[in-house]
Amino acid sequence: MKREVEMDKLLENCPVELLAFAEHLTTLNYYIRPDYSFLYHLLEQVLNAGNIKFSDPYDWEKNVKTKISSEVFSTSSDAETATHSLGFEMPVGRNRYTLEVDPDNPFPSDFFAANPLGF
Repeated sequence: MKREVEMDKLLENCPVELLAFAEHLTTLNYYIRPDYSFLYHLLEQVLNAGNIKFSDPYDWEKNVKTKISSEVFSTSSDAETATHSLGFEMPVGRNRYTLEVDPDNPFPSDFFAANPLGF
């Protein structure tokens, strides 16, 4: 049934960026790596157009009071301990290897531009 419905009809009530997202997905097969950076930027455009932040609650969370933790998961002392026990230096500071995140955007675009597995 889904294959019989045109993509623009299926997504007629969705942001136009999702049509480009879906069209990109239709060009893929098992051996083609998705352009994650392109897909990320499309979703980022949807968020910006709707004035939505990653930290905003979902519609089903509107009545739930949440406590935002300000704990930092990676400290320099943790990194020093990891250096001694693992035998290599763990990076300190905000980069793709630490758990320090911006609650308004926990997924920076450079995460999606990288291809660490070489696929």
